[in-house]
Formats: sequence, C-alpha cells, structure tokens
Amino acid sequence: MKKASILLLPVLLMSILAGCGDSNGNSGASQTADSGEKQTLVVWSRDTEDSQVGRAVESDKAAFEKETGVSVELLHIAHNDVVAKWNTAFAGGTAPDVMDVGVSHIVGRVELGHLLPLDDYYNAWEGKDDLASSMVEYGSYDGKIYGLAYNASPAVMAWRKDYFEEAGLNPDSPPANWEEFLSYAKKLTQRDGDIVTRGAVDLPDTRGAHILAQFFMQNDIYESTYKDGPNFTSDGALEAAAFLSDIAPYAVLTSSGTTSAFEKGNAAMNLCIGPDLIQSMIKENPSLEGKIGYASSLTNVKGGMHCGAWLYSISSQSKQPDLAWDWIEFIFTKERVEARMNETNMVPPLTSMSEEYKELGGELYAAQLGNLVQSQAYPKLSWTNIYEESLHLAYDEIIYAQKTPEQAMQDLEAECKNKM
Repeated sequence: MKKASILLLPVLLMSILAGCGDSNGNSGASQTADSGEKQTLVVWSRDTEDSQVGRAVESDKAAFEKETGVSVELLHIAHNDVVAKWNTAFAGGTAPDVMDVGVSHIVGRVELGHLLPLDDYYNAWEGKDDLASSMVEYGSYDGKIYGLAYNASPAVMAWRKDYFEEAGLNPDSPPANWEEFLSYAKKLTQRDGDIVTRGAVDLPDTRGAHILAQFFMQNDIYESTYKDGPNFTSDGALEAAAFLSDIAPYAVLTSSGTTSAFEKGNAAMNLCIGPDLIQSMIKENPSLEGKIGYASSLTNVKGGMHCGAWLYSISSQSKQPDLAWDWIEFIFTKERVEARMNETNMVPPLTSMSEEYKELGGELYAAQLGNLVQSQAYPKLSWTNIYEESLHLAYDEIIYAQKTPEQAMQDLEAECKNKM
C-alpha cells in the first residue's frame, strides 16, 4: 500500500497543478504550446451576446479557434458593469489577456498601468498601412498606442422625405446649417394646442452629452472646450448651447432603451441614428423604402458627430502578450473584417474595403463612412468622465429650460473645474 501511495503522488500533483490555471486566475491563460496542452486566451468584450458587437465577437472567436487551435474564453460584459469588473480583476490579479476598451477609458487605464503599449507589435505588423488612421488615433495616448479600434460606430443624420413633402420642403435637400435646421423645424412640427403631436426632431430625454458634443464639433470648437482645461463660455460654445435651446421646443424626447420617436414616425428628423435602426425600420415597414433620407451629419461651420469605438488592448497582466497580439492581428485580417461586415453590417476599419462597404449599403453606408472620417469620440483626458457627466447635466438643464444656455455653460465650466 505504501508503494502504491508513492507512485500515485506525482499523478495527484499533476492533476492539482493542471486545475489551478495561472496566477492571473485565467483558468489556463498562461499555458503555452510547449506544455503540450491546448492554449487558452481570455478575451473580455463590452457588449451583450445578442448585440451587433457581441455577435461579431462570437463569430471571431469561432474563426480564431478553428484557425489556431487555441481555446478562447470569451466574456461579454455590459457597458455599465465593465469598469467595476476591470477594477476587481486587476486588483485580484485575474485580468484577461485581451480587453475591449472605449476611447474614454484609455487614459485612466494607462495611468493605472493596466494596458501594454502596442507600438512594437504595430510597427512590425504588415497590415498596419491598410488600417484607417482614425482606428489608430482612437487608442493612442501620450505618443504610444494602447489600443486599436476594430469597430467604430458612426451614426448618420436622417429625415423622413414624406414629412418634408407634407411641409412643402424639398425631400431630397436636408437642412444645410443650423439656421436652416431651425427654419425646417418650425415647418415640420405638428401640434394639438400646446402639445407636440409630431416633432421636427427626435432628441434624448436625458443625458444627451453626445448631442452637445456634436454641436461643439459642428461649430468647430470641440477641441477648444478641453485642450487647455474646461472652456464652455467661449462664443462658439455659447452658440452651440443656444442652438440646442432653440430646437428643444420642436423636439419629441425619447427615453434611453426605448424605441425612438423617429422610428415610431413621431419625429421628422433624427440627428444621430445608427444605420442598422434605419434598415430595421424599412424591414418592419417596407412602405418606408425610399422615404428616408440620410446624410453624414448636420453642418454649421463644419460637419461632425460623436462617434464611439471598440478597441482591443492587451492587459498588462497577460502572461502571453504574443498570443494576445495574434488575436488582435487576426481580427484585422481582410477575411474577418469582411465576415463582420457581411454578418453584422459592421463598418470596416480597413481603407481597402471602403468601396465594398458602400456597395453593400449604398448611400446610407457612404454617409456613415463620411462620419467615420469627420467625427470624434469623447476626448482622451484624465478628466474625460467629468467632461462627459458635466455635458449630460448641461444638456438636461437646457432642453428642460431649467437654466438659460449661458447659465448652463457657465455652471458646466465651474462644475468641471471644481471636480478636477
């Protein structure tokens, strides 16, 4: 019996070690091909499994596993939960190999030491010249690259051509600037007494920071609102706030997570809508075919619209950064970009596929690509979250006429500086 126990001891020890995973708690994320065991890559994505991004990442996972023989442990994390999840993981040493981050997260994660610079990998990558420059810029900070955007989500401006015709407006000619937009809004709004029964424009009922941000872009003062610290009292910023105040009486407000007023047919224009929603509208109601117009964005001094992005970064706790880079490089192959484009209508990050994307979606996708070039995400700052939250507050104060645009902007600037 004693001899049998001695012989079994190495087997038991090997079983225990095999079940422990690595020191990251990633259930085998540090295993290498040299160990003779199947490698496992841990990837965290900001999405839900049934969302556009979620479906695309699941498809990428299956393709990567088939191509490489590596097992991908994929976790979908809702946007609202992701920061808390990251903080807990890094504190406990259980961070993933690859993490999908947003532009607004870059600075904070870099300063916490959570992201590896990708410059060496990027500079040696043969495919880098085909990647749209904005996809690199989104993940760059302080002279280094910390993430590459595989998906950006530029929306478009849309309008109901039939509603334009009813109002005596040219259905093929959207408003060219803010002044014209306000003129159109007055003609397009329908009321029953004091109640707006069909609005000229669909706006968020709260937390519309992206709307204010795009007005800053369109007035060509977006960068000046943050580059030297909070500055929301310039003439350009006050004009943007006043424009929001001017159009608010002609708007129908949509609650987050609900079907928008534009989709319901209760608003004639939408300043920022995803092409997938437009396509869904037409699919559900084929009579809308040809009745919806779209353009890259409303313009004033210039065009511009807020644009979010999904970027892949390598966690500083990854014990296999080379394998993590293999995932990122695989994501940007033409085969995978084309697959995501065809399966989920995801905008291709490769410049060589722009024409193919336009052929897939015609003028709608061409308008979207126009915004991919001219639009921006929230600025990469140590106080980005303060910036965004302050814009949310100012937006609410303006659309509900709780404050004058001037007072809202003054308070916005003071609020940012106080929190900083």
